[in-house]
Amino acid sequence: MAEVRRIFTCKCGYKLRYGAARCGDCYAPTPFYNRTYFWRAIIVLLPLAAGTMVLVAVA
Repeated sequence: MAEVRRIFTCKCGYKLRYGAARCGDCYAPTPFYNRTYFWRAIIVLLPLAAGTMVLVAVA
């Protein structure tokens, strides 16, 4: 079985699983950047912002 990479940590020091809504140790809510929707929004919004900047610069 593949080992899970745990990049983010909770305020209690527990290493969080990516995408988890709560800490597995203290049950506190995880930071917003540990959620999948945050990174999906970044992936969608950055190209849109870059495209808008290019259109404004050309006009």
